[in-house]
Amino acid sequence: MQNSEYIRLFKLTATLMELHEANPFKIKAYQGAAYQIEQLTTPLSEMTLQSIEGTNGLGKSIAAKIEEIKTTGNFAELKELLENTPQGLLEILNIKGIGAKKIRTLWKELNILSREELLEACYEDKVCKLKGFGEKTQQSIIQELIFSQSQKEKFLYIEVEALAETLEADLKEIEKDVLVSISGEYRRKLETIQSLQYIVGADDALQFINNLESHS
Repeated sequence: MQNSEYIRLFKLTATLMELHEANPFKIKAYQGAAYQIEQLTTPLSEMTLQSIEGTNGLGKSIAAKIEEIKTTGNFAELKELLENTPQGLLEILNIKGIGAKKIRTLWKELNILSREELLEACYEDKVCKLKGFGEKTQQSIIQELIFSQSQKEKFLYIEVEALAETLEADLKEIEKDVLVSISGEYRRKLETIQSLQYIVGADDALQFINNLESHS
C-alpha cells in the first residue's frame, strides 16, 4: 500500500468526523497525520512501528492506526464512521466547493441523502435559502453536479493506460505484419477517456475482422 492510500484514509476520517461533529482536536489530529505522511520520503510499508511512532506529528495513536491499516486495509474508527454515514452522503462529499459542514446542513435541514435529491433541491431554490449558502453557491453546486454526471461513464487517463497498451499489443498479435495505432481521446492524452479507439492497417480488412472475432 502506497503512502497516498494512508493519506486518503486519514483525510476521509477527518472529513467524516467533521460531518458528524466529532471532537475538533481529533479532527485536527487526522488532518495533521495526513499532512505529515505527505512529507515522508519513505513508504510507511517499509517503516517499523517504532520509527512511525518517532515521526514528528504522528505518535503512538496514529502509528497504531497505520499498523491496523497495514494488516486489514482499514481501521476501526473509520469503519464505524462509514457505517454511520448514509452512502449517498459519501458521493456528495466528492462535490467541489462544499465541505463537510455544509453537507451536514443539507443532510439535517433538508434531509438530502443523494446527488439527485441535492440537484432537485437546488432547482427548487431550497439550498440558497439555507444559512451559509446563497444563490452563488447553489449555482456552483448545480454546475458541479451536471458536470460530474457527464463524466460518469468516463475514466481517468491513468486508469486506462495499462489496458490501452495491453489491447494494442493484443491487436498486433492477431495477424502478422498488421499495423496498429491507438487514436482518439487516448492519443490526445485527454484527462478523461470514454472509449479506446485504434486505427488498424491490414492487407485484408475482412480477414482481420474475422480473426479478431475468433480471437476474442
